Amino acid sequence: MALKKPLETVSRLTFRKNIANPLLTKHTTAGFGNSRRKSKVFAVLPTLNEEEGIGGVISGIKALGVAVDGIIVIDGHSADNALRIARKNGCRVILQEGSGNGAGFKTFLKKGRIQDEAYYVMLDSDPSHDPADIPSIAAGLEISLVIMVVTSTATAVSRSCSPGRLKPIPPYTRTYYKKCRHIVNLGGALATTNGNVSNKTIEDCYDKTDFLYNLFWSSSSRHYGFWEKNTRSLHEAVRNTDILASKLLDLNKKDYVLDAGCGVGGTAFFMARNFGARVLGITLSSRQLKQAKRNAKKLRLDDRVSFEKLGFDGMRRRFRKGTFTKIFCIESICYSQDKLCFLKEAYRILKPGGKILVEDGFLSKKRLTSKERQIYEKCMIGWNTPDLAHRDDFSGYLKKAGFKNIKFYDKTTQLLPSSRILALGGYLLFPLTFVLSKMGFISDIFHKTSVVMINQGKACNKFIVDVVFVAEK
Repeated sequence: MALKKPLETVSRLTFRKNIANPLLTKHTTAGFGNSRRKSKVFAVLPTLNEEEGIGGVISGIKALGVAVDGIIVIDGHSADNALRIARKNGCRVILQEGSGNGAGFKTFLKKGRIQDEAYYVMLDSDPSHDPADIPSIAAGLEISLVIMVVTSTATAVSRSCSPGRLKPIPPYTRTYYKKCRHIVNLGGALATTNGNVSNKTIEDCYDKTDFLYNLFWSSSSRHYGFWEKNTRSLHEAVRNTDILASKLLDLNKKDYVLDAGCGVGGTAFFMARNFGARVLGITLSSRQLKQAKRNAKKLRLDDRVSFEKLGFDGMRRRFRKGTFTKIFCIESICYSQDKLCFLKEAYRILKPGGKILVEDGFLSKKRLTSKERQIYEKCMIGWNTPDLAHRDDFSGYLKKAGFKNIKFYDKTTQLLPSSRILALGGYLLFPLTFVLSKMGFISDIFHKTSVVMINQGKACNKFIVDVVFVAEK
């Protein structure tokens, strides 16, 4: 199995020696690859249904010989043969507590039996990175602190972190700070302190704030909407999103479509009513689920549209291979803890020749300034999202998942009017939500909502762009 080298990984993660900094350790890995080296090195592989790639990665690590002292696999309860392959190859297996890469990292910190002077290099269980780089990376690690990574798209902290500009350690890692001296992760793009967002957190947020969308945005949809030429209202802008998605998916009455992140079902109803397609919508929100089912009966579309309470992590248990002809995610892929894993699962449950459409916000910059970083953090916390993928990385994820004929459309300009409306609303609500939340009259979620309304306006078209991806199986 061919392994691709990680772009710029060694040059950015191997820090210069002899930098005057109190966090530098006195230990080095001089003499790496022979018996004289003082520190042990372990490879850590988080995995979830990676039977196609994990064997090749393990073989690549074993080929390094004495340069790596062991392989630790953090398994997120794989339903395929990944766990059996790991055990057959003599890897130490730790079963993950919770879901998502953040939970995998915390499980490793808790159960990894981490040695004080050992080095741990975490890499993907698919052919994304070359295991041959492990010795070079471990040899260059001189910072006595955890370089925290909590999501699958989280390396920018590691890549941009120099000894003079260290990032804060999230609170839950401080318990293990003295034990974890050298840890680095190779998989992803931009970490946040909001990295491990549970399904329950997302559900609670929407259940508590959904009535605001009905009052002030749209009773049929939760989308930004696209202000095409001659668009006269927010309702038309929201409908434009449905029209574009239907057109790019080439819908017809024979299609069975999965709406992954359906909200209250507006897009699903549009596709069923106008194209005769059968649609199954999934959502984490109990409140949205009830409203969507009510709307289906009210519109007399319950024979063609159905809804279930289900998260992305439950798709493998729920759906058989080749269930759907089309899949779309409108402003919902951002909630996925592992976007590549979701795309692989989408590929599995699509029929041959099927299409996937993803519309969402994506990062347009690999590195953010400190001010941009603060805005980004506030957006992630307010939206209750773990991270945003970089648009180029996401295109690569689609290809890696097996999709072909990948196309994308930048719709940022058409989305900007909605972003500005939200920002204005945020500025008006901010003083009220701040005071009421401090007095305990309303949940802090409402104040976070006003904060994110303001900050998404600052981020949109600066370093967050709206892109529609379409690809085929």
